[in-house]
Formats: sequence, C-alpha cells, structure tokens
Amino acid sequence: MPNIFQQFVRTNRDLSIQLRERVGFFYEENFYDHLRDVLHRALKSDKRQTILEVGGADRPFLKKNKCYEYHGLDIADDFAFKDKYDCFYAQSIEQNIPNKYDLVFSVSVIEHISDNKRCFKTVYDSLLNNGKTIHYFSCKNHPFSLITRSVSHKWQNILIQYLRPEFADLTGYKTYYDKCSKRDIERLLTELGYKNIEIKCFFGAADYFGFFLPFFVLITIFNKFCSLLNLSAFASGIIVYAEKTDQDCYQPGSSPTLGAQAVDKGSSENFRSYRTL
Repeated sequence: MPNIFQQFVRTNRDLSIQLRERVGFFYEENFYDHLRDVLHRALKSDKRQTILEVGGADRPFLKKNKCYEYHGLDIADDFAFKDKYDCFYAQSIEQNIPNKYDLVFSVSVIEHISDNKRCFKTVYDSLLNNGKTIHYFSCKNHPFSLITRSVSHKWQNILIQYLRPEFADLTGYKTYYDKCSKRDIERLLTELGYKNIEIKCFFGAADYFGFFLPFFVLITIFNKFCSLLNLSAFASGIIVYAEKTDQDCYQPGSSPTLGAQAVDKGSSENFRSYRTL
C-alpha cells in the first residue's frame, strides 16, 4: 500500500511540473530571483559592508566574499561554519545580537518565530544608522499556511515524509506566522521606527499541492484570482525591505569589532555561543 501511495504522489507531482512548464497560466513568479535583485541593490556600496544572515545555518543564501563581512546566526550550530561565514552566532534572533550591521536579512525564517515584535526590535537595534533589513517569509492566510496552522507540528513532519519527501530535511520546522501578513508586518515595522518600508507580495506555493493534480490546479486558480485583485491578505509570501534612518550611537566610521573580546558573556543570560575566525 505505501508503494502504491508513493507512486500516486510521484505521478501527480510529475504531472503538475509538466503542466507548469507547458502552460503559461501555471507559471509562478520566483521570489528567489526578486530577493537576489533586492539584496544585490542593497549591497551596492563604496565601503566594505557587514552583513548578517539569520537562519541560514549550513545553507547560506550568499557566499563569503572579500567585498563584505558575512556573519551567520542560527539556533543550529552543528556544522563547520568557517567556509561559509566570517563569523557565526549560535542563538535565537529574539536574543540580543552583540554586533552592528549594514544589512540583516533572512529567507523563510520569520514564519518560524513566535515573537516577531521582539525579533524585529532586535534586528533594528543591530542595524547601523542607514542600515537595511530584508526578509522573505510565508504569509499566514494562504491555504497552505491555514492547513499547516490547523495540523499539529508532529503531523506536519509525518505528512512531509509522504507528500514532499525530497524536502523532508529542509522543511518541517514549527511555524507560528506571528505578524506574517502585509498589513501586520507593515504596521509592526512602522511602530518600531523603520523607514522607507517596501513590501512585495507573491501568490504561489501551488507546488505544495502538487501531490494531487486537482488540488494543484485549484490553488493555482486561487492564486491568480488573488493576484489579479491584489488581495494581499491571501498572498503566499512577501519580501519586506526597510531601513533604519534614526541617529545611531554606534560610530559608523569604525568597523564592528570581531573576536571574543567584543562580547561580555556574563552580561547576557541568553547568549549561547559566539565564534569567529
């Protein structure tokens, strides 16, 4: 029986992929491409910038580069970070970050954080004056998100093994969707003092339903309808861009101090680990 079910899922997923490749109606805008463009524009600078990626773990979105100082932050730290980051923090983004950055960004992380007011306050405090923050995350009112919110975390992991086995090691983290909508996140960032806020909505995630072709078709129709009417409340995900333009007490003329001496480990009960080259 399991083999029959697995074959059923594979067949439907193959048909969904073929339909998307051959019929233009089923095309979905790729948020990865847009995110790369936004990051590329944010990284244009005459000076060497300091960058923090949140939640990248051993799969960072960018690569180490002499043009910038690349730091990582994640609760997972069971990997060799030196070939991926110049510095790595093993902690939650909801905890204070012992450094200052020109850019803080994340990919598919915000929906997994239980207190995003605290998260974005921490990010704000970690930004240099005129610093930027960019995040892509899934939204809470898309059919896929509504389903995952109604199913326990345990059942989510079980279903992933059968419906999307190729992504079992990459997904399945607990989701909260706190403030995960265009209206909520814009209101939150404004409240915290961010400026020049820009939000782009995406209407996709039909591939999550590719295990059954009729579901894939229905979700695609739903997405197209919401996109046509610009119903941002039902977006599958958004990219948010914001800046910190208030005066910062940190001196922008100096570089963020690297090394263990930059951290008073006894001053923060939440601090778990700080490593640098």
